[in-house]
Amino acid sequence: MTEVAEIFDIRERLEEHAAELAALRRTRKDVSEVAALLTRMEALDESELGLFAAANHAFHTRIFQVADRPRLLRMMLSLRETVERYIRLGGALSADMPTVRDEHRAIFAAFEAGDSVTLGRLSRAHVAGTGHRLLAALAAREQSHAG
Repeated sequence: MTEVAEIFDIRERLEEHAAELAALRRTRKDVSEVAALLTRMEALDESELGLFAAANHAFHTRIFQVADRPRLLRMMLSLRETVERYIRLGGALSADMPTVRDEHRAIFAAFEAGDSVTLGRLSRAHVAGTGHRLLAALAAREQSHAG
């Protein structure tokens, strides 16, 4: 679990930076595309975790593409890919779906408004929340197997 905590710590900082850049560089077309991805994600039922995970990935990736930092994007995607297996194993996405949906709406609102400070802060908090939920789910799973 130390690896997971470290990856989320790194992701917090990278995704905050990428979000700040994206907010400053977004176009109407970018906003429209991210809005469509959010709508698609929100249309999914909570039981459709695989589809939600894919839509979530597309939503965040599209925002970060707007930052126009290909190397930064590759680093973030690599770190995200590394923890995806833990997320599926721990069921961290299903733990608090209403909170996750609210976070996505707030992230989109800051992106749409071009508010780089807020988008950076929200992105960092979103990653931190996902990390905390995942680590808690993994710890609970470990406890249930130990007991």
